[in-house]
Amino acid sequence: MKKIILIKRLIKTTIFTVLFLTGLCTAALSQRITLKENQASMETVLNAIKQQSGYQLFYDHDDIAKAGKVTVALQNVTLEQALNAVIKDQPLSYKIFDKTIAIRKKEGTLIAPVVNQARETYSISGKVVDGKGETVPGATVFLTNSKIITITNGEGVFSLTGLQPGTYELVVKMIGFNSYNQNINIQKQSVSITVKLTPNATTLNEVVINAKTDPNRARYLRLFTENFIGKSANAAQCKIVNPDVIKLHYNKDKDILEAHSDDFIVIENQALGYKVNYLLTSFQLDVNNDVFSYEGKPYFEEIKGTDVEQKQWIDSRKTAYQGSIRHFFRALFNNTAEAEGFLVYRLQVKVTQTGITSNGNLSKVSSFRSTAKSSMLVPGK
Repeated sequence: MKKIILIKRLIKTTIFTVLFLTGLCTAALSQRITLKENQASMETVLNAIKQQSGYQLFYDHDDIAKAGKVTVALQNVTLEQALNAVIKDQPLSYKIFDKTIAIRKKEGTLIAPVVNQARETYSISGKVVDGKGETVPGATVFLTNSKIITITNGEGVFSLTGLQPGTYELVVKMIGFNSYNQNINIQKQSVSITVKLTPNATTLNEVVINAKTDPNRARYLRLFTENFIGKSANAAQCKIVNPDVIKLHYNKDKDILEAHSDDFIVIENQALGYKVNYLLTSFQLDVNNDVFSYEGKPYFEEIKGTDVEQKQWIDSRKTAYQGSIRHFFRALFNNTAEAEGFLVYRLQVKVTQTGITSNGNLSKVSSFRSTAKSSMLVPGK
C-alpha cells in the first residue's frame, strides 16, 4: 500500500487539487549521497543532491542567491546528513515532504546586525572583451531572475550596483558570441571581473532560412508556445513578441520537438504587467508522452502602465500566487496550510500493474510536523 496526499484549496468557487503519491518516511534516509565541492554556489550543490537523490527542489531563488559558497566532502552519506552539511552556517533551513526538498530562509535571520548593514550595498563591475582582448560594446549584462540589467558602454565596461551580500548568477550576452555566465559571491566588498567572450561559430556561419520554407513551423511554434507559456487564463494574455528568434527542430522518428534561441525571447505578460526576456538554452517536448522540459537564463522588466493598470497588475500577481504550488509548499513549510485555505487529505491506495485502486476513504491531515531524526514533514496528530 502507498499513500496519496490530496490537497484542495477553495478559491471562491474554484477547487485547486493536487495529488501527491508518497512513499514511506524512511525513503529519504535510504538515499545515499557522495559529494565533493569547493567554493561552489548553493544552487550548484543543491542541484547535485537533486540529481543523486531523485528528489525535487522547491525554494525561492532570492533566498538561495544570498547564501554563501559551499565547500563539502561527503562520501556515501544519507540525504539528511548531506543537507545538514550543505546548509551548515547558512541562513537556510529545509524540510522534506514526499519526494520534494523544500528550502527556505531560516527564521530569525533578519536580526539587528543585519538590519544595521541593510544600507550597505555593493556592486559587480568589469569589462567585456573578445578572444583577442578587444572590448565588446553593447553587450547585455544581467543577473538571472531579477530586474538588474545593463549594457556595456563604448569601452566594454559595465557596472551593476545596489547589491546586497549573497550569490548571484551573472550572464553576458552578445550576438555572435556564446553567452557567458558566472556565479559571483558578494560578502563584504564589491567584485570586479573581466569577461572574455568566445565566438559562436554556429551563429556566425548560420545560413538564414525563411520561416515560410518550412510548412510545419507554425504548428511547431504553436506546440512550443502552448508548453513554454501554458494554457491558463494568464497565459492567454501572454505574447511572444519576437518568435523569429526561436530555432525549432522536430525529430520525426521520435516525435520530439527541440528548441533554443541565440537571442532573448521577449514575452509580454499583460495579465501581470511583466516583460520577460528569456535566453533559451534548451527545450524538449516529447509529443507522444506529453512531457517537456526547458532551461534558460531570464531577466524581467515591469511594463509601464497607468495608475489603474499598475493597481490591477498588483492585484493579479497576488491572485496568481494564491493557490499556486509555491504558495502551498510555503504554507506547508510554515505549518499554516489549513489556515491559508488548503485542505489536505490522505487516501489509501493500492498500486498494481493494472492501475491504482482505492477504497475511497479519505482521512484529513490537520497539520504537519518536522521529525527530530529526519527533518521530514510527516502528518501531525
